[in-house]
Amino acid sequence: MPASATRSLFGTSRENLISSERNFSIRAVTVTSRRGPGSSPVVESVELQVASAFSFLRGASRPEELVEAAALMGHRRLALTDRNGLYGVVQAYRAGQEHGVEIIPGAELALAGTQDDTTLILLPRSRRGYGNLCRLLTLGRRRVGKGDFHLTLDDVAERSDGLHAIHVGAADPFRVSWEREIFGDRLALGFSRKLLPSDRADIEATEAVAARYGLPLVALGGVLMHAPERKPMQDILTCIRLGLRLDEAGRRLLPNGAALLRSPEDRATLFVDHPEALEESRRIADLCTFRL
Repeated sequence: MPASATRSLFGTSRENLISSERNFSIRAVTVTSRRGPGSSPVVESVELQVASAFSFLRGASRPEELVEAAALMGHRRLALTDRNGLYGVVQAYRAGQEHGVEIIPGAELALAGTQDDTTLILLPRSRRGYGNLCRLLTLGRRRVGKGDFHLTLDDVAERSDGLHAIHVGAADPFRVSWEREIFGDRLALGFSRKLLPSDRADIEATEAVAARYGLPLVALGGVLMHAPERKPMQDILTCIRLGLRLDEAGRRLLPNGAALLRSPEDRATLFVDHPEALEESRRIADLCTFRL
């Protein structure tokens, strides 16, 4: 996509953020006001699955927009996990310095032999882990050339030191057992609420595999946008990626706006029945201490 087209989609001026900022401020006040003097404190959690516009034709918000929105919502830390790359980390880091948000660098890998919605998030716990992540991403690109990516779980096994992994998507027992052999207690099973009828069955299946292998669950948001107004843009990006017209895409589009960056209070409400999964996100963030 030409640079001019990208600018027209995502905007370049701060004025484009004003309405979203106002919405976030109003939302934060409204949510906070529901919590009376006797309310239990919100379980601290960290969003560990965030894709920016650098996840080409998937993310609908620039790193700076995601970080600024996170700051307005009250997040102290935020992971940026673009697909198969670290492309937006520097922009996110600079925005984080400006807005007081710590950025946890990472990447969400689509590995060979898995379906499109089954991925592995890798977060560096140390400088060595960051180096291994960079080497894995370079290997995945060099094998197939620009615009594509090919990496296997065997490749990850050779460069797993210093990395914390989160399995995302269908929790195939064979795959999870293999990942557990590689990462040991540095592996968690992620789940999200997409606000679909299938959520309950999907979460119960993930819980069963987690119990079988003694793995913790971690709550994820699957974030693709910083504001609900970006949903139409995300639909357009999906159509471009799939080579379809909007009226042809049908169920290939996201069914709702659930892939939205949420405030800590909204996350606590969304995962109220899984406080341990929220706590696990904080624990993982505490372990992943590497910063740019």
